[in-house]
Parts: sequence; structure tokens; C-alpha cells
Amino acid sequence: MFKCYNLLQGKKVVKEFLQNTYNINSDKYFSETANIQERILENVNKLTNGENYLDGDVIQAEWFPTINAKVFISHSHEDLATALFLKKKFDEVNVPAFVDSVVWGYCDDLLKKIDNKYCRNSGSHTYNYKKRNNTTAAVHMMLSNALTQMMDKCECVLFLNTHNSNLKDCCGRTVATASPWIFHEISMMKVLRQQTPRRLLNEQKRTRTIDSISQTTQFIHNIPIGELPKIDASELISWLSNEKSLGVYGDDLLKNLYCTF
Repeated sequence: MFKCYNLLQGKKVVKEFLQNTYNINSDKYFSETANIQERILENVNKLTNGENYLDGDVIQAEWFPTINAKVFISHSHEDLATALFLKKKFDEVNVPAFVDSVVWGYCDDLLKKIDNKYCRNSGSHTYNYKKRNNTTAAVHMMLSNALTQMMDKCECVLFLNTHNSNLKDCCGRTVATASPWIFHEISMMKVLRQQTPRRLLNEQKRTRTIDSISQTTQFIHNIPIGELPKIDASELISWLSNEKSLGVYGDDLLKNLYCTF
């Protein structure tokens, strides 16, 4: 990870998204991964090490694979459409962007399949509480680990800051979130090592310090994002379109991004 940004969603980006309807179901990544995810769900019983233990390494490798991407888009599930729209804009300029639910399956689907097979109380439609806690902890740790690895692998992280991802003035806090996954991703922005891409090591660049950005009952977490450089989403989209018109793509575009914002 090299740079992180607080991406503010303005009215323009919402309007542009609505005018350019993005068919999520037609996304190539969904079609490419659907067969893998379905195969895993149908063959949970094969993901064992021979001693009735589920093989966590196999599950993480197949359900939450690490892929090649340059931009990680941190977002609320409710903002998936907007995240995909931004991903599309980056893909158009040869900068692969990562949106977790496009490449990965939903962990709740995996959990349900595992729990139905291994955690039901005998002769009942109810689940064993202790076993359910164990499976949930295991799968959530796999997802947490996979998210951290992808953030570390990507050189740019964008936090899509909307009313869905943060709760302003909640519990007297300036900015907070009810999503444990957003809390984790923002926390990792502070913890992960800052790595300068090799192509930039020999270039004279002005550096900027990156600080932390750091329904039922919900836990609320502080997300201190005040020091994170801000970009208006509509401004970013306009900038990407302009760079594309100038013939700037890939790593050259990312270099310009870091110098501009």
C-alpha cells in the first residue's frame, strides 16, 4: 500500500451513475467467479483434511483469492453500485481496481452452508451455539486476513465515504461506522506498511504523510479520517476521463494521481 484517500461522494457522481446504468449481473468478474463459488458451496464436505476438519487454507484460497489489482475500493455493501462504477472507470484506463464482492463470495453464504452441515443440533432445525461461534470466527478471520492481504498488495486505497459507510455524530463521535469490515479496512490503513512502488523509487516526488482513517444490535467504531487526503468522487471521475483523453493509462496515470491529489 502506498497512498490512501478519503473519497467523498458528491451529487454529480450519483447523477452520472444513474445516467450510465451499470448492470451488476453482467460484470465479467461475476461471471468468471460464479462457477468457483458455487462449486465450493456444493462441495463443502470435500474441504477437509481427512480428519473432519475443514481446510481453512483451501477455503480462503478459493473463496477469498488474492488477485492482481492496483486500487482497493473500501465501501459499504449498500454502495456496491457506486463502487462498481468507479471500478469500471479505473479499468477503462488500464488500472485494475478491486471490489471484494465482485471477486469473492459473500461469507454469509459460505457460513450457512458450513453451519447447515456441521452445526445443526441433532434432530432439530436449530444450531449449536458454540459450534456456530467457532465457524463464524473462523470464516470472519479468513475474510479479515484476505482483506488485509489485498490492501497490502494494492498500492492505492480509496475509502468511499458516504452516509452508508459512516454515521456522523453517532454516540457523540465525529465520525463512526457500524460496519466491522469498514472499521477493519480503515484500521489497516494505519497499520500496513507504506511501500513506494519500485517505478517511483528513483523519481523525485513530494511525499505526504498518511495518517489513520483509522440491524439488530450494532457495535459502533470510531473512524478518524480527518487527516486523510480528500477527493470529490465527481472530480476524480472527471480527472480520469481527462487523463484517458490525453492517452494516459496504467502506471503513468497512477503516478499523476498521486501528484495531483
